[in-house]
Amino acid sequence: CLWIAPKMNTVEGATKTAPTLQMLAGGIPGIAIAVLLKIKDTKNVALILHAICSVINPFYVLPGTFLGLRFCDAAPEEGGDGRSAFGWFGEWPVLLPIACTVLQTAVLSFMVVNVTGPKAAECGTLMVAGNGDDDVAQEVDSVAKLSPEDASFMYRNLRHAYQTPT
Repeated sequence: CLWIAPKMNTVEGATKTAPTLQMLAGGIPGIAIAVLLKIKDTKNVALILHAICSVINPFYVLPGTFLGLRFCDAAPEEGGDGRSAFGWFGEWPVLLPIACTVLQTAVLSFMVVNVTGPKAAECGTLMVAGNGDDDVAQEVDSVAKLSPEDASFMYRNLRHAYQTPT
């Protein structure tokens, strides 16, 4: 839900809306597939949808894993093999959502790092180059002159490295 944050007017709105959308994006497909698993003639459709959601939906990992566990733990007459305990994690309905989410996290992390704008070090060089406000430059100079012995606590080299709406 990284796309929703820039469209919100306040940070508070984004922090309330994004998690709700994430729960819906993971929960609605999970509920639909759980219902299909309960219907006798739609188990194969449910497993196909389970595989598709596991691959394309990064929010499906928790409901997908639970649904995979439910299917693998099902009695043979319900379509499962009756397996229990750690044998579940070798089965594709359980392993697929977990493995795909690890892959999706790596891909999305790479995209966020490469798309989000200047890195913290670049922000510092912009400030040093004189692109900041005069009062900010004065604050940077005064903090740079402080020593740890003169302050009860001190933060150094912190950077604001994300965009906020103005």
